[in-house]
Amino acid sequence: MECPSCRSHAISFWKWCVGLNAFRYTCESCGAGLRASTGVWAGFVITVAVALPVAIIIGLDFARLLSSDPGAWIRIATEVALASVLVFAGAVVTYSFFGYTLQRE
Repeated sequence: MECPSCRSHAISFWKWCVGLNAFRYTCESCGAGLRASTGVWAGFVITVAVALPVAIIIGLDFARLLSSDPGAWIRIATEVALASVLVFAGAVVTYSFFGYTLQRE
């Protein structure tokens, strides 16, 4: 992801994914305060909106598991994998296509 102030590479993908770095960061090259663009916020909201139903289904399957449904473990593992892929894909797309803007003073 590029810094809008100095145009250098501001942050790696893995560092961007940690904590709140996707939303606020300081460029290591020029020291500019950076904040998430509208696109980053939109990507975050869309990713949560897509992954949330899967998380709800996982919760319902845990309830089935407590009632001794033998196939629940397989469904839960599949749903957790699906949710992980959805969140990772959302992060990759958001990081690749959107960026930071400069913080307002």
